[in-house]
Amino acid sequence: MSKNRKWGIALIGGIVGGLSGTWVMSEVRTAMLPPGKPTDWSKREHELRGRGTASDDATEKVANQVARTVLKRNLRKQEKPVAGLLVHYGTGTSAAIIYTIAVELVPPLDASFGLPLGLSLWLGDETLIPALGLTTPPQHMPTSSHLYNLTSHLVYGLTTDAVRRFVVKLLA
Repeated sequence: MSKNRKWGIALIGGIVGGLSGTWVMSEVRTAMLPPGKPTDWSKREHELRGRGTASDDATEKVANQVARTVLKRNLRKQEKPVAGLLVHYGTGTSAAIIYTIAVELVPPLDASFGLPLGLSLWLGDETLIPALGLTTPPQHMPTSSHLYNLTSHLVYGLTTDAVRRFVVKLLA
């Protein structure tokens, strides 16, 4: 198999893995939600699924900033959930592509089953996102929020890697 074909297959695996991992992560997050009124740490899932009235989440804030820069206007209320999902899936897929490249360049990383990917995204979610003012600072969130977030990100990493491996094996 040529080097270009190998890289192409790897990147397709990363893209499909990232999309799948992001979807499974979202489904796991929804399944983990407590019944009833959304808590501070579950507003995003409730709003994206039309079950709450939370203010813009981090992905919607980013999407709105992009709209202000590119379209020279703010997003309308009905555009925000879809734009937020695009940012969420775009971030998950981009991270999976970077992970795929890392696995191809550093083969021992392949033995990690995506856990470093999920862990690194969780750390970013816990540190970088609040530092940018996009979410509540971590010290103001309950421990259950951090565990919920960690669990869903580890599920993302494991799923992304499992799907990536499957697609690569299927196409090779």
